[in-house]
Amino acid sequence: MKKYTNSELFVLLNNSEEHSQKEYENSYIKFIQDLVILNKQEPDIIYRHNILTFLHIELVSIRMRANVLGSKKNTDKGICLFKAISIVISNRKIVESLISKDVISSKQRIYIANQDLPKLVWTSTIRDLVELIYALHYTKSFNNGEMTLKETVQHFEQFFGVKIDNFSHSFLRIRERMKERTVFVSKLQNTLESKIKEKDQ
Repeated sequence: MKKYTNSELFVLLNNSEEHSQKEYENSYIKFIQDLVILNKQEPDIIYRHNILTFLHIELVSIRMRANVLGSKKNTDKGICLFKAISIVISNRKIVESLISKDVISSKQRIYIANQDLPKLVWTSTIRDLVELIYALHYTKSFNNGEMTLKETVQHFEQFFGVKIDNFSHSFLRIRERMKERTVFVSKLQNTLESKIKEKDQ
């Protein structure tokens, strides 16, 4: 971790003297480049999180010392320090998100591995599957609507082990239906409602 605290950015920020705006800017750019290298080359996300937490603490400590000494925040040094803290916080949030996803994914893999389940095979038509995918996509049922339609289709292809060729064309054929367009979705609704009524009796 000394690699980062011995970097040009930390040397300038820890120095009581003021330096030029260009010096602060160049050191900040080099610091960002170091973070990019860290994120690209370090596969251990926990270790990355520890480094970012360490950097955050060190930078906040510099700011606290500056506040005690009565240093102004709107100087080139103060602006550089603010930017450095902000970029570290931003990187740490991204890493924390990855950690959270990795933990959830690991739990899911463990759960699935412990289940002796038969393979799930899509036995209806591909067009029915396309209709279902579009319905789920437009209702933002996955990732709060942040996943693209193409990505959603790829997930379904991988999950069911099928190939959906030209899904946009299949959707066009659905739109061209003369009577009922959402045949499969309507079938799902009618079947479920029928089963619910059957159970209520």
